[in-house]
Amino acid sequence: GISFIAAHPEYFLEHDLSLLPPEFMCRLGELEPSELVEGMLINVYRLDETSKSSKARIFTASNEFVSKVTDENLAEADQAFGRGMEFRYILQESQLEDENRMKVANHFGPSRDEHFRVIPKVPLFCTLIDDEAMITFLDKTGKADFSVSFWSSDPRVLRWCEDLLNYLWDRSKSLSEYR
Repeated sequence: GISFIAAHPEYFLEHDLSLLPPEFMCRLGELEPSELVEGMLINVYRLDETSKSSKARIFTASNEFVSKVTDENLAEADQAFGRGMEFRYILQESQLEDENRMKVANHFGPSRDEHFRVIPKVPLFCTLIDDEAMITFLDKTGKADFSVSFWSSDPRVLRWCEDLLNYLWDRSKSLSEYR
């Protein structure tokens, strides 16, 4: 992991890894094949386009909401589910007060507990969209910094992300348990 951090020293001076579970800190070296992508608009656009073209899965952990939910987004989600896409979203407890986020969760009705989970603190923004991963670490203020993100389709990066997302999912609660 030291070589991954050493390859991006300025970035890691400004970002907080302390919330990551220790076993994932020890595995940071698996993220070495990631591509560092700079530019908030580039990263958010790429995230949006990758999400729209997804075919099999979207699995995300986020401490904040990235964009505004529209009826068009919800219709796209319905179409994706019609194709059998897997969707799981881990949100931070503070997002339960976000009307925009809850609009999405409530759209799923009774099945929302299958797709949405809550934990007190999400340590980063991480998403797996089919076979591509995006990782955005939190800045020193605790916000996801989309101005610089790591992207990869390398199996080692995908495994690290999937393991982390499953770890967080297993330690989270359903929305019903939180209400």
